[in-house]
Amino acid sequence: MKDLVLTHVSPEPINRLYDVEQMVLRHQNHVKPHGLWLAVGNLWVRSLLRGTPADRKLFTGRAGMSKFCMYRATLRTDSMCIVAAELPPLADCQAGKHRDQLLVLVGFDAVLAFHTRYRHEERMHDRANERIDWSRIAKHFAGLMVCYCNYIHSYPRWYYEWEFDSACVWRPVAAGIALHQLPESQVKKLVKQTKDREKATWKSR
Repeated sequence: MKDLVLTHVSPEPINRLYDVEQMVLRHQNHVKPHGLWLAVGNLWVRSLLRGTPADRKLFTGRAGMSKFCMYRATLRTDSMCIVAAELPPLADCQAGKHRDQLLVLVGFDAVLAFHTRYRHEERMHDRANERIDWSRIAKHFAGLMVCYCNYIHSYPRWYYEWEFDSACVWRPVAAGIALHQLPESQVKKLVKQTKDREKATWKSR
């Protein structure tokens, strides 16, 4: 896998990056981890365009593109621990060998292997075995990325909440993540391209 170009969308400018601690699961809605979210390519913009009226208002309000900030980040290959099937040995993870890397899950087998190792064992509520113990994985990796999202019935629930190919990074500095804000002209161009692509997709159906 080559270096990846990722996108972050924020309602406010980001002045600095910092680490985020993962809490122990205590609530049935605690499905996603906490951290800096980054989407592959323009998938975040596409998701907003397909989203709620409040999401789409980001692109149509009087303030125009100043309603949000868009950033690019490059994820280097050496910052990724790429998994297509089996996870790295647990002993290596516990020893901190991958602590500054993102765990990148590619495909069905990788997602299920991850779920089997890191699912929350304690049944605090119904379907607890479908949730991930994020505090545990945070000790082993700097973040998690899921690629080639393809939702089918046999996937666990937390995976459905991932929405699209993206990453959550709770130790961005250690992982070598640096955000670069895009100028407004470039953002407008990107949004227009995404809108045009969406219209073409709907017309072809």
